[in-house]
Amino acid sequence: MTDSLRVLVVEDEWLIAEDTAACLRALGYQVIGPAPSVAVALWLIDEHNVDVALLDIQLYGETSLAVARALQARDIPFAFLSGFGPYDVPGV
Repeated sequence: MTDSLRVLVVEDEWLIAEDTAACLRALGYQVIGPAPSVAVALWLIDEHNVDVALLDIQLYGETSLAVARALQARDIPFAFLSGFGPYDVPGV
């Protein structure tokens, strides 16, 4: 399992975060997090080797755009997972 992809999960809704993490683990991925806030996500990025990230956009009144920018700066690919429509997703 040490060679598996390390996936950062950033999600503030506990049930969604745990479900996403469980699905990823069942597929053999290592899960970093889940992180419920920008501060925790940024700390996890600094403390762990992250290969890819899945980001919820809205996190308890803040957005995950700072996390997306930190990932971009490190050339770490990411995807937004959101209930928003395509026109509601902000640019990074």
